[in-house]
Amino acid sequence: MANIRALVAFMLLAHAAGFAGSAFIIPSVQGWYPTLVQPFYSPPAWVFLPVWLVLYTLIGIAGYLVWEKGYGIQKKLKGGWKNEKARPAEWALGIYAIQLIETVIWCYVFFSLHSLFYGLVVIIFLWVSIVLAMACFWLIDRRAAYLLAPYLIWVSFAMVLNYEAWRLNP
Repeated sequence: MANIRALVAFMLLAHAAGFAGSAFIIPSVQGWYPTLVQPFYSPPAWVFLPVWLVLYTLIGIAGYLVWEKGYGIQKKLKGGWKNEKARPAEWALGIYAIQLIETVIWCYVFFSLHSLFYGLVVIIFLWVSIVLAMACFWLIDRRAAYLLAPYLIWVSFAMVLNYEAWRLNP
């Protein structure tokens, strides 16, 4: 990890998505969300903040690793797309950006619009985007793909919770 500025930028980008999403979550956690019937395995509210802080940190590092392999090295080579990982990194980072945006959209749809069904639809798209990002990251830097695995696991769990909230709260 040679470029500290780029690493910090990716970390800030990931955490900015989390911060943006929290703007929709906080009002609902104090009002609407506690009124929902929850499955017995729903974690207490205090668990979500530390989990997401760790996940956004891992997401930021993963994005940086892909950028470093695809673009950070490019500066040293000068002159076109001589780095064979640069083109795949372009696609991978595009999907990376999409999944960050989808995270914010899910927070808005689920928590601000109070739409359990459409929240479920958005989180399914988010899950697919994470899988696609992991597949693209795998081709560039396997460490980055591994760093997204906890994110995929947590979003899978959130998807189950979203489904159960929709099912239990008609």
